[in-house]
Amino acid sequence: MWDEGRKMLNDTHFNYDTIDIPTKCKLITMIICSNRFSDGALVSAFETGLILKL
Repeated sequence: MWDEGRKMLNDTHFNYDTIDIPTKCKLITMIICSNRFSDGALVSAFETGLILKL
């Protein structure tokens, strides 16, 4: 996986307004791909508001 993206997603205080649209798309793709290996990752991203922040 993409280490920089993982750090962004794991940092609860990260300001997603500071990154560009392609990077946001990569992060969303990471979340969707991680759901393949960890059931509920996508649901969790919605429940915690991460998707809305992106």
